[in-house]
Amino acid sequence: MARAPDIRGGSRWRLGGLELAILFTLGLAVLVGVREFAGGDDSGVGVDRREAAAANRPALGAAVDWDRLRGAGSYQRLFLAHYSSLTPENEMKMDALAPTPDGLDFREADELVAWAIDHEVAVHGHTLVWHRQLPGWLTERRWTRPALRAYLKRYITAVVGHFRGRVASWDVVNEPLTGGGAPRPSIWERVIGEDYVADSLRWAHGADPHAQLYVNEFDLERPGPKSAAMYRLLRELRRRQVPVDAIGLQAHLSPRWRPTGRELRTVMRRYADLGLRVDISEMDVAVGHERGALAEQARIYRTVAGACRRLAACERFTTWGFTDASTWLGSDRRPLPFSAGGAAKPAWHAIAGELLP
Repeated sequence: MARAPDIRGGSRWRLGGLELAILFTLGLAVLVGVREFAGGDDSGVGVDRREAAAANRPALGAAVDWDRLRGAGSYQRLFLAHYSSLTPENEMKMDALAPTPDGLDFREADELVAWAIDHEVAVHGHTLVWHRQLPGWLTERRWTRPALRAYLKRYITAVVGHFRGRVASWDVVNEPLTGGGAPRPSIWERVIGEDYVADSLRWAHGADPHAQLYVNEFDLERPGPKSAAMYRLLRELRRRQVPVDAIGLQAHLSPRWRPTGRELRTVMRRYADLGLRVDISEMDVAVGHERGALAEQARIYRTVAGACRRLAACERFTTWGFTDASTWLGSDRRPLPFSAGGAAKPAWHAIAGELLP
């Protein structure tokens, strides 16, 4: 991709077809994911996205490449067949919305949101405050704490206020921790201090009191120093009555970095016990080309989707893209539920078996 998505971002996918309807009827859908994907066309599991919503299951979402989605082609058809929520990969990041210090450019983001409304798709805003994809004019300037804090407040207030009533949830703060659980060094942490997290959430809430506000982070899926540090951060925010509603677990996984079902459920329940919504926000699973790789990928997807389904606080399951043709990891890593040609992989059948009625 021309611009780097989240520290680990993704693609898009689909499914459809009489064959899976038959498999569901026979109660065999759970077994589909264990077979190695052999290739194919646009075939998949024929379950309409509205059926999933009606069944009170977690919503299915995907990060989208707006340049691909806006055209009436196979990418758009695949998305609309199976997803009810989208996360823009780049159109709502600061370098896109604030390319100059003289104002904000909402043209691309407005087009995306209007398209989503027309197609009855929810938009999850991504992301207001991050240490990457910042405009050069901002990172090159020498800021005082009062000046940068004032700018960030104006920016968050303007962006969230602009989309009030149209964007129902936001990744307000993205990736605020290091691997060891310390505050991540960034222009925000260095100049404003650690309280930029609480300030950002308060400003976003002030601009749209009805929006669901998230902290979004990777490598939280297993117990460890980073997950424990995030728990302490969120517990303290809640204690101070800072308006944080949810945690997004990015779930950028691989056969080498994957939680067991028990580990993931433990982590998710701990966050949920704080009164937070706990969503899967950016999942992908990079694999190689060895025999059985796609079956292993499907098992990982099934573990995460199953943990989400079994926790009432998990209301949305989002992958970072949906087809291997469009992924920050590169198509050769095959991280997403649909092949580059749009065929449903074992990973999609695993997701469908857990999350679709």
